[in-house]
Amino acid sequence: MSLQVRCVPILRADEDQFHLEVDMSAPKVFVQGTYAAEGTYNFLQVKANGGFNNTMTELVYTWKLDGKPENIGDNTYLRIESFYMRPDVGDMKSYLSNENPDTKELTDLGINFANANWKLVYRELLPYAQSNWNRIGIRVSNKVFLKVPYSKLFPAT
Repeated sequence: MSLQVRCVPILRADEDQFHLEVDMSAPKVFVQGTYAAEGTYNFLQVKANGGFNNTMTELVYTWKLDGKPENIGDNTYLRIESFYMRPDVGDMKSYLSNENPDTKELTDLGINFANANWKLVYRELLPYAQSNWNRIGIRVSNKVFLKVPYSKLFPAT
């Protein structure tokens, strides 16, 4: 995965709550990997495996993190309780290879449809992705915020 990011943070915190918004943009995100899939629809059985890649351009998004202070020993840390992200994407193209010759034409048809209608596909899949981003974002954020004291992350001026 390759990613170039520009970010601008907005922080609001008091004794009981913490809210951080980070506005970010990325000119291009490229992801690649391998996949294996199998499914049926009525009488049609599809088996596919191979490589994939996805390129998204002109991404603009905000990370919103909410949490509460947590005292551990003599220090105050932040426990993140929610993580929200919804990227706006300028353009998206995907590619799938299929090593199974019996269903290659079907997967080619599917990826051509997805690329031609990527905004609709993205909008439909976004809630599932956001659910995963929330879980992953909370876990990763807490690995940072529960290890580094608040006073070190955000020193008083």
